[in-house]
Amino acid sequence: TVEPQPVIVPAQVKTICSGDNVDYHVNLTPAGLPLNTEYSWGLPVMSDGSVQGTTGTNVPESNALTITDVLTNTTGAAITATYSITPTVNGGLNCTTLPAVDVV
Repeated sequence: TVEPQPVIVPAQVKTICSGDNVDYHVNLTPAGLPLNTEYSWGLPVMSDGSVQGTTGTNVPESNALTITDVLTNTTGAAITATYSITPTVNGGLNCTTLPAVDVV
């Protein structure tokens, strides 16, 4: 069996206010395919050096929301949180690219 490789739409960005939920769904191209795609990621890299957010392990693509963190900005200037997300298909066939989702 040759499984299709999931492809995350590159350069996805969402802007939120400090203290709001990220509430973001990562998008694949073509949308929702391949079936049985799951996402995993480490803590987001925060541009202000803070440690925030959560990791994700085997989060189903079919979830309405992929990332549900609440992020806080106490700097007085805009900051970014960059999530490096690895998609897998059918329980562990890893892709080799690590597209990122930036949340400002």
